[in-house]
Amino acid sequence: MVRACARVAAACLAVALQASPSSAAAQAWLPDGGEISFATVFNDTLNKKHYLPNGDEIDVGHTRTRTVAFAVTWSPSDRWMLAAALPYVQTRYYGPAPHPTEVDDGEEHHSFTDLRVELHYQALDGPVAVAPFVAVVTPVRDYETLGHAAPGRGLDEFWLGFQAGATLDERVPRTYVQFGYNYAFVEEVAGVSHDRSRANLEFGWFPTPRWSLSLGVSMQE
Repeated sequence: MVRACARVAAACLAVALQASPSSAAAQAWLPDGGEISFATVFNDTLNKKHYLPNGDEIDVGHTRTRTVAFAVTWSPSDRWMLAAALPYVQTRYYGPAPHPTEVDDGEEHHSFTDLRVELHYQALDGPVAVAPFVAVVTPVRDYETLGHAAPGRGLDEFWLGFQAGATLDERVPRTYVQFGYNYAFVEEVAGVSHDRSRANLEFGWFPTPRWSLSLGVSMQE
């Protein structure tokens, strides 16, 4: 039951996760072949503090960012899944220390930012599942990247990663655990590398086939 529910949830979770610009939409159990899913996800973030390299906090103004992300997944077969996501970002800076760029002029600015396209493969399926993936991130337009209210980084990226999962039915009915990792090769700026890695761990439970509860942690460096 857990594996079947995970396949259904993957179609929704993958789309929702893709809308987040900082995370990969990986799932250990991919949706069944022929399935297609669409989603629109909204985020509203208010940043009040800036962090210095030593961890100190300073207040040099606030930034409000609203993001509407449009995402789609399609499984041409039981083994493969294609996914894509594109965010539309609205930003505004409030404060006494703007950068000398248009986005920090105190007005609202809107822009589509970076398209992400992913390809997932079901390498191992069953009570234990493994699904590696690759992803490409590229800006769809030349938007402002300098400023408190810059909508994105504007850099090309290539990701390699995987998601592994296992059902825990023998210990706790209708539960599972997933672990994922991806490494991003990011376009250099002024000779400085912006490559990063990200890992996530998730525990989930299906009280019914229609509902799920999950607890997750992630780390990026």
